[in-house]
Amino acid sequence: MEEEKRHAMFASFRVGRSPKEVIEFFNYPKSTVYDQTDEFVAKVKSKVNEDGNKSYAKLQPLQGDSSYKKRHRMILTEGTRESRRVKAAALLNNLKHETAGLLRFFSDDNFFSQDQNSNRQNDRWICQNVDEVPVVKHTKFPSSVMVLGVISSEG
Repeated sequence: MEEEKRHAMFASFRVGRSPKEVIEFFNYPKSTVYDQTDEFVAKVKSKVNEDGNKSYAKLQPLQGDSSYKKRHRMILTEGTRESRRVKAAALLNNLKHETAGLLRFFSDDNFFSQDQNSNRQNDRWICQNVDEVPVVKHTKFPSSVMVLGVISSEG
């Protein structure tokens, strides 16, 4: 699939289409069509060479960039997407027409810890004195609560 995308993209570039036309026609993400790594690195190097005292964190706002974290997602292949579509359509059809008078239950349970969650890297406080920062207290064996939710197809 990925190789076919690449071949189609290169063929359209050979014909003379612009990157914007390729994105709109094939519905590809910009990151698939554009490769701006070299331009970005050259721009950062020139800024650092101008003034060596500037850190990379201070260069971000000057270039209009922001810092982002990597996003984590499930790997969904076309096969799994299609099977999910089929199963969802069958479930909706069953719920609409109430075939065979079955009573369906949807349940979900979740465990919640009583201790406060904290991340030292991301939970920052901007203040004058370190005493103003609240302390996050942890226990060795935190108590937890289980919440169970059940819904039937009848309501």
